[in-house]
Amino acid sequence: MKVSTLIKDGAIVASMSVLLLSAAELVLRAMYPEKTRPEPLVTESSAYRLDDEYIVDLKPNMTKTYVRQSSNGGDSISWSTNAQGFRGAELRADGSTRVVVYGDSNIQARFSRLEHTFTYRLEHYLDSAVVGGVEVVNAGVVGSGPDQSLLRIMDDYDVIRPDIVILHVFADNDFGDIIRNRLFELDEAGALRSSQHRFSAPLFLNSLLVVRAARKLAGSTTSPLDFVDMATQRSAWEFRLYSSRSRRVVSNFADYYDVDVALRPGSASALAKVELMSGIFGAAKVFADSVGTQLMVLIQPARRDLVANITPSYRELSAFSKYRADGLTSHVHVGCIDHGLPCLNLFEPFSANDPEHLFFKGTNRHWSDEGQDLAARETAAFMLGRLVSIPTEARLN
Repeated sequence: MKVSTLIKDGAIVASMSVLLLSAAELVLRAMYPEKTRPEPLVTESSAYRLDDEYIVDLKPNMTKTYVRQSSNGGDSISWSTNAQGFRGAELRADGSTRVVVYGDSNIQARFSRLEHTFTYRLEHYLDSAVVGGVEVVNAGVVGSGPDQSLLRIMDDYDVIRPDIVILHVFADNDFGDIIRNRLFELDEAGALRSSQHRFSAPLFLNSLLVVRAARKLAGSTTSPLDFVDMATQRSAWEFRLYSSRSRRVVSNFADYYDVDVALRPGSASALAKVELMSGIFGAAKVFADSVGTQLMVLIQPARRDLVANITPSYRELSAFSKYRADGLTSHVHVGCIDHGLPCLNLFEPFSANDPEHLFFKGTNRHWSDEGQDLAARETAAFMLGRLVSIPTEARLN
């Protein structure tokens, strides 16, 4: 066959592939509008921006709209950031006790109206019980891991001077976040040190509609064993990148259930993640002590470890001998204990309060408005009973 003919045939195949992908995209948009809704992108018009230190950050003075899936009511939620890039109102200067909550999308909570967010409800439950009132600042950022939160805690302190800092950990994907982000690593003596990361093409590729839709559709249609197999392979690949100190090639928004820590807690990757998380807690405690602020950790359990309306759920995962529904939260809790950090593990209160209603349905695996309210109640009670930085004048109402 002539070379010209091969080139011509290749061009035809390439053109057909593009057309097929475009057609597939249109079909996916029409058939699965909820599963193909765009995720947050780092673009000029988005609420997020690339940051040399934090990887991704929220832009200040932005107003955006989030549309819930129809299975969760289909509401349109308007949310905004203040001049410092925090969700909510401008910082107050009235001498109130200032609490700052750092965490991921569960804390930013763009899927809930402001008055239903964890931080807003926490302020409500604390305010009447604290002398001089309480201001709770929402410092959550979509995709953020505890490592990014640690950097923000240190950088923000001189500007916002919090009396209390809450470090939120999502015991679903946060162990993986600290490996994917490549912001920190442990040295030979086990001490935390900075690592190097670089941005790359996957920040764009992971946001393409076809890739995103295929990933979500696969997650909703595969068998439990297929899910575990795919998640295990993904986790192993990410750990190889981390262990070999390869350049960073994973999107900040690529969050996956920490299947290795949950099902194979004795594996090399699981042990490394647990040790790195503990190192982050240790560094956060040292910094908080050095500036005289009080630090606590809030542990949020994963949806699939508590409810059966997701596949696989704790029911299917229980087939693995090492799996415990409270395993992920327990690993985080132990890291807190190792460093003497006050820590509230929400697994038990969530488990005891009809967890099916404490999380959203469909592909949204975040806590619901009801879940945020329960978490705020539990956190307020914990803080009033355990943290010495709060000048209480009345019991919690």
